Formats: sequence, structure tokens, C-alpha cells
Amino acid sequence: EDDLSFGDDRWRSLAGFSRKVKNDACADYKYCMRCFIRGCNPDGSSIPYVEYKWSYFFVEALTDGSLWPTNDDYQTFKSDYEDLPTCKMGKIDTSKWEQAAADIIPLCRGDAAGAFTLPSSLFKGGGPLPGYTKGMVPMAKDPSCNPP
Repeated sequence: EDDLSFGDDRWRSLAGFSRKVKNDACADYKYCMRCFIRGCNPDGSSIPYVEYKWSYFFVEALTDGSLWPTNDDYQTFKSDYEDLPTCKMGKIDTSKWEQAAADIIPLCRGDAAGAFTLPSSLFKGGGPLPGYTKGMVPMAKDPSCNPP
């Protein structure tokens, strides 16, 4: 069996930005309303490919508006995503990326994300999206995990 690998792309980048969404409702931790928790495996090791797993879901959600909590959430994200600029080293304006990441939070916290199953053909063991949190509730800081 050939090893599967993933290249860096805008979806993985968006998943990274979604971990750093700031919200005024966060009193204890400025990223409490981010997309997901970057948690640990039961043995304390970090979960590999977390951003790639979420980015796979994001691609599905761009083409399937029914995965979004509301059509307005979907249309807002889709419009802002389509407006993302191509980045060039040394000339990166992250403001539109930050907005698209903020727009994707309702998707991350929605019921569809909690029910989503990753394909085992791409992700060893498949399973649910790691670090899912239901609803627009504050999350604590990510735990410290050991290297995988």
C-alpha cells in the first residue's frame, strides 16, 4: 500500500486561521470561540493531521450548503472565501483570511460537524472530526500534547 500524503493548501491554511479566531466574548482566553480543540490522544500524544481533517470537511461544506447551520452562514462564507487573495511571500494581507476563518465558526460548531465521519481511505481509522465542540460556547486553551 502506498503512503498517502497531503500537500499544503489554502484549506489547511484556513483550518489554521480558524484556530486563531478572536472573539470579544472570550474573557479568559482570546481564542475561546475558535473552530476546534487541538486535543491529545488517550496516551497523551498529539493527534496528527488535525488541520487536514478539518480542511477535508471544509471542502465538503463548500460544495454542500446543507452542512451549514443556516443558508446565510453558508452564503457569507462562500462569498468571503471566493474573495480570498492569492498570497505572495512578503506581500500577505491576512485580513480577508481572518474574516473567512471567522465566517466558518458556525460550521465548525454545528451539528453536521459533530456527525461528520472522515473517510478511512484518506485518514487512518476514519472517525469523527477531532476536537469538535457543539454550539457557540467558550472553549479552554488546547492541552499540551506529546509529539506523536
